[in-house]
Amino acid sequence: FARGRGTAKIDERSSVTDGIEDHTIVVGYGRQGRRVVEALERLDRPYVVVENDPALWQELRTECRNYVLGDAQAEYTWEKAGLDDAAVVVSTVDHAPVSETILDLDTTTDLVLRASTAEEAGKYLDAGALYVSVPNVLAAGQLVATVEQLLADELDADELQAGHLDRLDTLERYGFASRTR
Repeated sequence: FARGRGTAKIDERSSVTDGIEDHTIVVGYGRQGRRVVEALERLDRPYVVVENDPALWQELRTECRNYVLGDAQAEYTWEKAGLDDAAVVVSTVDHAPVSETILDLDTTTDLVLRASTAEEAGKYLDAGALYVSVPNVLAAGQLVATVEQLLADELDADELQAGHLDRLDTLERYGFASRTR
């Protein structure tokens, strides 16, 4: 009985196109998830967002083509999201139990996860993830590359600053940064 009630609630708060296939399942509709969805929209690629925060339901309804408001650790959520016909799962959630649940799914779908440390990323890769994002490592790599380009005179300082301000404006739109001008 509890499973029936839970699945009915997920059904009521979800919208997934019948027969969707070769799609990306995006786990989490926070800052990173929104950026992934924006990229998928630009590429005109089908996707389903899986989000568990009911406070985001209205945003899911207005901003996403397909979504499941449900727990990524629950089997029915994956069924509703069409895991069997998905091309890739991209989890933007830095929560080990969610990543471990995704790794335990009975699927051959490619899995892209997020981790907070390189050690955790290594474990996920060893367990079958195709790729694991480690935001702090990625940010450090970007910083080093920028400094190297600047020192090698491959970047003009004014262009770098103008480009960076544009990037910060974009990040602000997604809630990554709060700054005043």
